[in-house]
Amino acid sequence: PKPEEFGDYRLTARLGVGGTATVFLAMPLAGGAPVALKRLHPHLLENEEASRLFEREANILKRLDHPNIARVLDGGIVPDGQPNAGRSYFAMEHVAGVPLTTYVRDNDLDVEARIALILQACAAAQHAHMKGVIHRDLKPSNMLVAEVDGQPVCKIIDFGIAKVVEGSGEPAMTQYTQAGAMVGTPQYMSPEQARGAAEVDTRSDVYALGVVLYEVLASVPPFDVSAMRSTDRDRLRKLITEIAPAAPSSRIGRAESSTEQAEPRALAALRKRVRGDLDWITLRAMAKEPDRRYASVAALGEDLRRYLRSAPVEAGPPDGSYRVRKFVARNRVMVGV
Repeated sequence: PKPEEFGDYRLTARLGVGGTATVFLAMPLAGGAPVALKRLHPHLLENEEASRLFEREANILKRLDHPNIARVLDGGIVPDGQPNAGRSYFAMEHVAGVPLTTYVRDNDLDVEARIALILQACAAAQHAHMKGVIHRDLKPSNMLVAEVDGQPVCKIIDFGIAKVVEGSGEPAMTQYTQAGAMVGTPQYMSPEQARGAAEVDTRSDVYALGVVLYEVLASVPPFDVSAMRSTDRDRLRKLITEIAPAAPSSRIGRAESSTEQAEPRALAALRKRVRGDLDWITLRAMAKEPDRRYASVAALGEDLRRYLRSAPVEAGPPDGSYRVRKFVARNRVMVGV
């Protein structure tokens, strides 16, 4: 089909579709580099709430200026007299990359290189937090890696369900922040997000980065993927809020992945590298209770840098009394008997 013109752009390919908008690869008619153009679905043009949320995402991205976050280049409403006049859109930097976990797998990166990419994502998330923005949907498909001058660069995209800290200048969302609503992707969703808690803060992004770190180290997700696709919201909440993941080192080579094809000696060496400090760092970031996680993304990044420096890390295995207390809380009847 003939490429569609949209304002000052020519849409050449569809990159993705969401609940409220579609993202296209687009070329400026005046020439220049391709962009990722996001436009509101036609049937939502008269929907005041959807239009407000769409504009809100564009405004959030405009306030963020970091080399590891895709930046907004243009946006607004297509003027009269141009193709698709009256349609809302914004054009972002096009990241010609792949999901972080895909890049790690396809390039068989060593532990240091994997951590380096996570540190880039931490820096981007911390910048957003300093600007009063909580992403709430950090996952590999929103953390794209492309090579720039031969070096891998991770960029965070899609702030469509981001939470803006009160008092930071952006209106709060209403459609997606009702009490009890689950906001985000279950596989990477923090327990407080799963419960629909109103007090979700930056530590939810710490949790999501912990899940991605787990996948980057073990090459498998911490939780059963099929279970996380359940349409039973109560079951999902229970899985996210109660099921503790095994240490990532114990999962290396235990399921189909690129690392499983490696020599047993290489797998043993990788398990040894991850066992201990990296297990503790990952599991602390993924703690069920926000107070037991790192206080910030910056603190998670600093502990990873301590590991790279062979310095003592702040994370440590949960003490025995804590495990006993949690066991009793989950099994009061059995313990009582």
